[in-house]
Amino acid sequence: MARFFSILQQDMSKCYECGETKNLEYHHIMNGAYKKKSEEYGLIVRLCRKHHTGEEGVHTFPQERMIPLKAKAEKRWLEVYGKTIDDFRAEFGKNYLEEEEC
Repeated sequence: MARFFSILQQDMSKCYECGETKNLEYHHIMNGAYKKKSEEYGLIVRLCRKHHTGEEGVHTFPQERMIPLKAKAEKRWLEVYGKTIDDFRAEFGKNYLEEEEC
């Protein structure tokens, strides 16, 4: 299994949302065409099935759960890498902080 790192989550042996330690899955915060960049920059968290694809999952309710997580990831990316919002937009095609404010 691939070994990923996260700039959002220190302890990847539990769910980022609830702390569950069983049935964990890796979630690439920037998915689709940006999946590899998510790995490169540590924009990955571990989620239990319930919070990944289940009844409270980021994939089940993307507007409610995935967009806020992407905004958190963007904010952390700006802090960790000392970049600008324009840099983030260039890397990931969008500014999620603006979308979070709406």
